[in-house]
Amino acid sequence: MKFKSFIYTASLATALSIGFIACNGNNNSSADNSSTSDITNFRFNENIKSASRCYNITSDDFNCYLTITTSVQWPEKIAEYDISHLRDTIIALTYPNSKTTDIDKAIIGFVDDYATYQLGSEAKRIDSIPSGADDTRIYNSDVRLTLAEITPQTATYSVDFSTYLGGAHPNSGSQPFTYLLKDAKIIDIDWLFTPGYQDTLIPILQDAVAQSAGITKSEMFESMLSNSFPVSDNVYILNGTIIFHYNPYILLPHSYGQIDASVSPYLVRDILTPQAKALLLD
Repeated sequence: MKFKSFIYTASLATALSIGFIACNGNNNSSADNSSTSDITNFRFNENIKSASRCYNITSDDFNCYLTITTSVQWPEKIAEYDISHLRDTIIALTYPNSKTTDIDKAIIGFVDDYATYQLGSEAKRIDSIPSGADDTRIYNSDVRLTLAEITPQTATYSVDFSTYLGGAHPNSGSQPFTYLLKDAKIIDIDWLFTPGYQDTLIPILQDAVAQSAGITKSEMFESMLSNSFPVSDNVYILNGTIIFHYNPYILLPHSYGQIDASVSPYLVRDILTPQAKALLLD
């Protein structure tokens, strides 16, 4: 299959404007008092890039089919910010084996790299998996980067991966992250919380995880895969809320799936850093 790159033209369109209406301090709501000067425009453009390859892989005693697919919501412009570091970050997290900072080359390198799956000694590119192929020998690998939210201060993305090479279920998970546009960095635990935050945060986070998983705290403790409760370092911001992401097997068995535990910043305001308070509470 050919490499595809196309411009996103869904309901949000490629140019996203976020308007903020300023209050003029009086009760006159007449249309005569309205002005376009009260609107702040925040311009955002992106391309959706995608690619796919299908292979017939063989060895002396083994034959299988492998499909590798990927797609990326690639930022082209975010207001007047320099987003070169954001782009480098996207490539590094989405394609960690890539040696290039060119997104198109990184995408092609990913779908061309059938050898990394170690399924056989010979591989032939094919247009599609033939009908009647043995279902137990049809494998796939997929990586996607999606934009979850963009604000004048932040851009939140998620790298989602799924690989099936046999067995009971695919190996899947996500790595969401929130990028600070002005500071050109990813928000992390140390940016959010002051030292010694654990005593305050952990009981609140335990409640949030149990609620997200749809179980009681007692059931959560009985099902945990470790003796101590881990604070996920996979943390991001969405809709003004701090969210801790747990992939399968990090905290609970695979049957619980991925867990996103939401913590209101107001519940943890006493342990937020000044910069986190400025972003989330002011």
